[in-house]
Amino acid sequence: GKYVEMRFDPTTGRKMTDTGTAFATDFRARIAEIDAAIAADDGYEPLLVDLLRHIEAHPEGRTEFVDVFLSILGTPGHEPIDAPWEVLSFCMHALRWPEVKEAAEAALRERVRANDWRAVNIFQDYVNAFEDDWTTAIVFAHLRKASAPLGTRRLDHDHALERSANRGHGAPTPGTDETGDDH
Repeated sequence: GKYVEMRFDPTTGRKMTDTGTAFATDFRARIAEIDAAIAADDGYEPLLVDLLRHIEAHPEGRTEFVDVFLSILGTPGHEPIDAPWEVLSFCMHALRWPEVKEAAEAALRERVRANDWRAVNIFQDYVNAFEDDWTTAIVFAHLRKASAPLGTRRLDHDHALERSANRGHGAPTPGTDETGDDH
């Protein structure tokens, strides 16, 4: 079932909608689990992968998932929720949902306008996560794999050697990656 609870944003006075659905409730529970794993320094990436797979397996829940991502961003009109930065960045690098990107860009502009420089780097990373060349992707083993979505590639040296050996060309030239590009 679905419920809608009306609240008011104390800073703007605008109505905020907290949409509760099974998808949103489950998503928030998964975020709490990821947050606990990060706090315990206990391998959280498999939880991010599970969350991403869950979202991808339930396209009918997209509206609710988007609402949670917008809540993570603190988008006006959405009940703000705390979540590790990795949740939004990791998922959006794979999903690339335009409505979340637009909200991330707006949130970044607002942080810059407000001179909230402690938050600017995080929100800049949220925006950058939508790009193929998102540099923070190297933090996540899942995104370094050759099968990662939308042009991301695995950057570790062992994988480069493995690919070169499988092609029969031997090891890559020192100073280049598996594509032969300088790095």
